[in-house]
Amino acid sequence: MKTYPYRLIWSQDSCTLSQVTVCISLYNNCREYVVEALQSVHQQTQTSLDLVMVEDGSTDDSLDVAKAWITEHAHRFNRIRFVQ
Repeated sequence: MKTYPYRLIWSQDSCTLSQVTVCISLYNNCREYVVEALQSVHQQTQTSLDLVMVEDGSTDDSLDVAKAWITEHAHRFNRIRFVQ
């Protein structure tokens, strides 16, 4: 099995189990969509959430937009992994 290197952009772990894990991928031109998707996850009634985000080499500011949102709302999630 071939493995691919990645860069960890954000990591947080409250060491509690979550009932749901949400995965979001990022690539160019998704600035408004990523914030909309993250807000949708944030507003869920499920209290126990993990967030996995994968940024696939964007050349625009999608990475910075997502990082800023996660920095502000990290307390909402039990576990966050944001990789590039």
